[in-house]
This record gives sequence, structure tokens and C-alpha cells, in this order.
Amino acid sequence: MQKLIPIALLFALASCATPKMVSYSHKRLTSEGCEVGYSALKKGGELWNEFRHLFNTLFSNSEQYIKIIEALSQKRKGLKREEIIKTTGLPANGVLTKMLSDLEKSGFIRINDMFGYKKREKTYQLSDYYTIFYLRFIKDNYGKDSRFWENT
Repeated sequence: MQKLIPIALLFALASCATPKMVSYSHKRLTSEGCEVGYSALKKGGELWNEFRHLFNTLFSNSEQYIKIIEALSQKRKGLKREEIIKTTGLPANGVLTKMLSDLEKSGFIRINDMFGYKKREKTYQLSDYYTIFYLRFIKDNYGKDSRFWENT
């Protein structure tokens, strides 16, 4: 009997952020390989630390960047600068501006600049598919259900 692959897993594998993830997903889309594919995403699997590894590789103070990303993941429509400051506890200075700019340039977020609003009224929104997938489906589901991907 052939297993169906959950849409969320296919979406994540199809829009992977790193070549490493593509190499793990490439051979795991058959029914026999589903179990192996699921194991790559669970605690201790090959992709367990990929999210943190990606941020540690790209940014020297990655924990602050991750704080911003996690804050932005709370609202699909995004957050304004003041909401990011309030949620993360980061200071409202040029360092935050640089971090937001870095995240935009690297494709993790997009900036929605609405006509007629002040510069500080921009909305920052997550745009990287793997990051959204990780924060929504993987991060908080570790250890809760060993068959999470089959039950999704």
C-alpha cells in the first residue's frame, strides 16, 4: 500500500532554502522512502539543526536575527518596526535597521512600503518559504508526536 506524502512536507521540500535539504529530499519522495524522509526532519535527523545552522552561517549575531524572524512569524501580515522592537526587546537604533536590511537582502523578509505612510510605518513580513515552514511545522512539534508527518 502506497503512502501519500503530506502537502506541507512536499511544499517544504520543493521550496528548500539550502542544497543540503534538496539532497536529502531528492531520494525520499517514494512511498518506501517516506519513513526516511520523515526521519530527516525529526529530532536528531539530518535536518534537525539546519535552521540554526543557516542563520549561524549567514549572521555573526544570529540569535538576534532569529528573534526578529520568530517575532515576524507570529503575524502573517507582518509587523511594523515598533512592534518588532516591542516583541523582541531589541533597541531601536541603527543596528536594528541594519539587521532588517540584512534579512531583506538575504531574502528572509520583504518590506511592504505603503504609499502615504511615513518611513517608519513600513511592514516587515516573512518571505522565505523554508523559514515559514520550519517555524510553523517543525520547531514546536519536536517530540510531541513521533508520527507527526503522517498525521498532518
